[in-house]
Order: sequence, then C-alpha cells, then structure tokens
Amino acid sequence: MTENQDTVVKCEDKKSHKKIILIVGAIVILAAMAAFYLLYWVKTPQYSLNIIKESVAKHDLMTFERHVNLQNIGTQAIDDMIATTISPEDRKNPLILGMINMVKAAAVPTFITQAQKYVETGNFAKLNEQNDGQVIVASVAERTGLMTMEFKGIEKTSRNKDEALVTIKIWDQQLEKNFELQLKMKQLDDGTWCLDSISNLKTFMADRDRTVEKRLAELNKPIQAKIKEKVQLITDGPSPISVERVTQNSELLPSHIIKVWLPFKVLVPNIKSVRGTFLIYDSDKRVIFSRDFDSGNADLSKSKDGLWHFNNSWPLNSYDVNDKEITTCDLSQTTNEVIFTGVSFNDGTEDIECYNILPAK
Repeated sequence: MTENQDTVVKCEDKKSHKKIILIVGAIVILAAMAAFYLLYWVKTPQYSLNIIKESVAKHDLMTFERHVNLQNIGTQAIDDMIATTISPEDRKNPLILGMINMVKAAAVPTFITQAQKYVETGNFAKLNEQNDGQVIVASVAERTGLMTMEFKGIEKTSRNKDEALVTIKIWDQQLEKNFELQLKMKQLDDGTWCLDSISNLKTFMADRDRTVEKRLAELNKPIQAKIKEKVQLITDGPSPISVERVTQNSELLPSHIIKVWLPFKVLVPNIKSVRGTFLIYDSDKRVIFSRDFDSGNADLSKSKDGLWHFNNSWPLNSYDVNDKEITTCDLSQTTNEVIFTGVSFNDGTEDIECYNILPAK
C-alpha cells in the first residue's frame, strides 16, 4: 500500500468513526429524551387515569383503590344526592341531620361495596329496594347514567403543586349527548395520582336530569295523545276538580294532607283504570306539589252526570323541601294540572303506558 493510499484509508476510518459517534450520540439523546418523557408522563394525572381504566379492565382492585378514593367519592355522591331533596335550612335541624346521617351510614358503605364488586367482577351486586341506603345508591347510579357512560377523552388539565383538576368528556349512550366531568386529583408519594372527588357532580346530575326530562317528554307526547282519546279530565261543570289541604295537629308535630277530587270522562266502554300525575303550581308557575295516582288502587264511582270520580289523598312532609311550600301556601292562589300517563282495559286490550324512565338502548 502506498503512502497516499494509507492516508486515504485513515481518513475514511476517521469519517466512519465520527459517523458512529454521531449515530451513538443521537441514540443516547433520543433515549434520554424518551426516558425524560416517560418519567414525566408517568407522573401526570392523565397517566393515572389510564391506570384506573386498566385496573377496571383487568379487575385489579388493589391498584384501583390506590388511585381512587372511594370513601371520598362515595360520601360526596350521597351528599350531593341528598342535597337535591333537603333544603340548607332543614340540614341545620338536629332531627333531620340525624336522619341524614343514618342514611349516609348505610349508603356510603353500599356505594363502596358496589364499586369494589364491579371492579372485581365487571358486574354490580343486586340492590335491595327495601334498604334506604341501597335505594339512595341506586338513585345515584340512575341520575349519573353510570351504566351508559363512555369515556371519550381528556379536555384539559390544570395543576397546582400536588393537586390537579382534570376535565374529561364522557358520552351518554342512552341520551346520545356529551357531558363534562371535572375530576379533582391528588398526587401520591410515588408521583402518580389519585382521583379524590368530582367537583361538578351536583351540576352534572342537574344537567342530566333536565336532559332526561326533556327526552321523556318527547317520547311521551304521542303516547299521551292516545290516552286522551280514551279518557279526559273535566275541569268545569257541576262537579269540577277540587283540592283541599287538611291540617291535623298533634302533640308533637302538625301533619298535613292534600285531598283531591278528580272527575273525568271515559270515552270508551272498556276502561278499567287510569294513571297519572297531579301537579300544583304557584303564581310563578313553579311546581310546588307533584304526586302520581292510580285509580286501580281505589273504587271509582260514577255519578248521575255520567262522569267517573276519583278521590285521593297524600300526606305531606313539612321537612321535605318538595312539600315545604304546599304546607303553608295559599291554595286559592295556585293552579293545578292532571297529566294522564297510563290506561288499562278490562277486555284484554294492551295497556297504554307512558315512559317513566328512558328505554334501554
């Protein structure tokens, strides 16, 4: 090999060596960037939400409970549910507060047990309708659409030291509508995160309630039109609808009863019973009283004018926010409405019935 050839080889070796160094350097830099990103990613709230999702899919209860504070979320869900039926003033009443605490004492453990059962098996345990705590939990599940919700993604995240607020989008398959939930998360010792509460749960339930109510009204409109072809309420004439509030004083607490006289005309001969909802509105058109009725539970009397008359009465609970106004208002300043929701026949004809819950998809 000549001197010139040797010089060329050495130059080529140096170039190859530099290329190898550059390639190795690039790999090291990329690996470092990947490691940095991985370390960053595993310490984000988003990553921990994925852990929660995977723990449910894998039925890994231990991991799930590490990243979800079931006690906090269960307590919050029951509190928000009760808050929709009890006024802030009544919550200060020692007697009512004691009753609330009794319900919570049964409902929160039921909530936790149901969540654990679902993670471990993919199914909820059957609830006992006679158990107040379990009824509350079932109501929470229904009002949140728990069984029809699908996670669609993370909208935004804001973080302040060891606390974070993550807004997620969920799709309600039954209502065919997107909702947003704001998840409060707290950072754990290993840098991962735990779902601690849902900041907008009460607002979310109210929003979903309105959507459900609107959807039910749409579904029931044609059904109610069919019912009106069979039975009609009589609002005038010699024996019109009447509403009376009866007060019964006792040594402990006064009790109240709403008595209603409903005359209606049956337009077909084979009617067996009718069902509906009786409502009372205040002067601002707000509903201050609402009760369902079923004539099948009482005797129907037919008067000389050819009308059927239906008497019903309902006890009032002055400690219930839904009954508080009707126990003290001036009934002469109110208006009322009857909405028929069902009719049965005595000749085997199929019942006509409105939806009271959304049909399953």
